[in-house]
Amino acid sequence: VDKVSSQNNAPTTQDAYQAKKPSGLGGVMIGIGEQVYSILLLSVFFLEVYATGFIPYIGKVLNFLLLSWMYAYYCFEYVVQIHLCLMSFFTN
Repeated sequence: VDKVSSQNNAPTTQDAYQAKKPSGLGGVMIGIGEQVYSILLLSVFFLEVYATGFIPYIGKVLNFLLLSWMYAYYCFEYVVQIHLCLMSFFTN
């Protein structure tokens, strides 16, 4: 019986994620900061991908590989955002 009750009280990853995010204005500011960071990160990466296209011989191959990596990141980020939204929707 003690084993079952201790499993029910164990914190989950979802609880830990929501405990770290402040609510109100602080949460909005953190959300804006995360979006700005994401835009800057992907913009710099896109410029690097664009610049590799000018390297002779291997530039086009590197360009293709890095663009594939960036598109995979976009797909993964979308799935994570949907998952987090659904988790917060069903817990509230």
